[in-house]
Amino acid sequence: MSREIDSRDLFERFAKPEETYDEDDEDWMEGMQEAIRSEGDRVGRKEWDSGSPAAGAGVSYVYLFRDLFFSEDDLGMYGPFDNFIEAAQEVGLLGVSEATTSIWVASG
Repeated sequence: MSREIDSRDLFERFAKPEETYDEDDEDWMEGMQEAIRSEGDRVGRKEWDSGSPAAGAGVSYVYLFRDLFFSEDDLGMYGPFDNFIEAAQEVGLLGVSEATTSIWVASG
């Protein structure tokens, strides 16, 4: 069950007082996702490579941003989550298959 980012929830948690919510404001959401990537801490990463040009390869991440967790894969960004496990499950970060080449999780 995919949990795409709830833009209204993010806005209510992180918007500046002078900003107003507009569900069609893609710039605000893109800016928020970029802030998660650049200001958040990467706390998990999974790399995979199927060895097949059709399925390809990819990377999934889990970020800790302002005390909330977010996950990201090739299809999009998900969250917010209250804990690492929920965010990791969303992108299959802890699952191992023949295509898995590495998994890293921050300690502490």
